[in-house]
Amino acid sequence: MQILFRIPVYTSFTPEGIPVYGFGMMLFIAFIVCTWLAGKRAVAKGIDAQIVHDLSVWIFVAGLLGARTLFLYEQKLTFTEFLMNFPRIWDGGIILYGSVLGGTLGFFAYWFMVLRPKGIEPLLVIDILAPSVALGIAIGRIGCLMNGCCFGQIVEPSQPAIAIYFPLAAPARYDLVRAGLQTATGFTFSENQKGQGAVVGKVEPDSAAKKAGIAEGDIIIEAEGQMVKNPFDFGMILNNDWPRGKKTLQLKIQGKQELVMQPHGLGLHPAQLYETISMALLLFFLLSFEPFQTRVGQLTAILMMFYAMHRFLNELLRSDPRPVSLESNVSLFLFLAGALLLAYLQWKGTRVSNTAPVVV
Repeated sequence: MQILFRIPVYTSFTPEGIPVYGFGMMLFIAFIVCTWLAGKRAVAKGIDAQIVHDLSVWIFVAGLLGARTLFLYEQKLTFTEFLMNFPRIWDGGIILYGSVLGGTLGFFAYWFMVLRPKGIEPLLVIDILAPSVALGIAIGRIGCLMNGCCFGQIVEPSQPAIAIYFPLAAPARYDLVRAGLQTATGFTFSENQKGQGAVVGKVEPDSAAKKAGIAEGDIIIEAEGQMVKNPFDFGMILNNDWPRGKKTLQLKIQGKQELVMQPHGLGLHPAQLYETISMALLLFFLLSFEPFQTRVGQLTAILMMFYAMHRFLNELLRSDPRPVSLESNVSLFLFLAGALLLAYLQWKGTRVSNTAPVVV
């Protein structure tokens, strides 16, 4: 839920300015960088860069529509809710395999209308795009990290793994609290409530609440400037309308000075960063393999197989709500499709006329 900065345009809808979120910024950067790379590679292959630039727009838009459609379909919304929530891409809710399906349809539509009449081989164009796909996923997952979505499982103390801690506004907070794995703020409420205010129960050791000085028996009388008469009032303040990008929680405790703390969730596997690193390695492999490519389409087949293997394994570490069986099955299908394509190319594929490396 990272807000990078605000554009100073003040309206009744944006009284603090227009927020620019990390997730959206990473999507924008990915589109610009990947389109530039694809255009440069197209020129090196003897294809007009403008053709690939136009194709990139088709794929990006169709992929975004596919990703958003699959996500909202999984939410089982009504048609009205579907239409109202569809534009809210700043909230995340983009399933990568949905974008693969949408982007594929966008590619074939563009091929049928533009590339086919020009006699341009589709596999050659996809090979040109393959490194951009790996790069785009690598950059996009940084956006997921900023947004707090696509998070991994809890890192146990005995595990020799890096843990990442998301703030109060991150999606992980709602899912982990709902599952009973953590509290939202690092403390619970006592069953023995008396008078005005919410009586604190147990306080988690080493939590932000503990470090801020909150102790068992404290009575919270105000939160974020709003009066707290009981634990229900406190819960309503921390509901799903919690402001995006807000990390701190301001509390007023009876008999104590007002305090500000920054709660965070449990340590989770940075599954987003795992994918960024994996895709960076895949990008390097694709560019390194290209001088040895013998058939047009081999880069595409390798991209399909390697990403499918990575995604299947990375799914085992993720803990965010998503269509797990769908994504795992798609990974298996993608790997099989890539392997069959590689075998077909070896049997009847078009030979690469120039195996010189493409300068990027």
